[in-house]
Amino acid sequence: MSDDILIDSETAENEFQRFVDMMGLDVDEDHMDKDDLKSFHKLKRRILVYIQRGHVVVNETGEIEFRKFPRSPKIEASSLVFHEPGGDAFMSMDSKEDGHNVAKMHAIMATMTKRPAAMFSNVVGMDYKVMQAIVTLFLD
Repeated sequence: MSDDILIDSETAENEFQRFVDMMGLDVDEDHMDKDDLKSFHKLKRRILVYIQRGHVVVNETGEIEFRKFPRSPKIEASSLVFHEPGGDAFMSMDSKEDGHNVAKMHAIMATMTKRPAAMFSNVVGMDYKVMQAIVTLFLD
């Protein structure tokens, strides 16, 4: 995996802000309590690192697109776009049993990316955590 920084931190921050703006996400830190702020910074940092390393980009429609899967060699896709979730994405989680949080996460990831849920079983380490961070921003 390449840990080289390809995108400077200011550009990465601007791209992240373009993503949240175009997706209509409420990330106003002035309205977050201490716990929410801590969680948000953790999610944001994961995404920023992947932007800086060139593993993900914010595409022309403001969606995050994976271009590289540095930790997940079994993923054969050349790119993976996380589309803005609609009601169907949130409903996909309802079909899973309570307590089956990973299955719920895979269901919404599958709906957002238009890929089979089983694919996400092959996503490893930080690749998975970044995907999870993208989805989590839409769940609050």
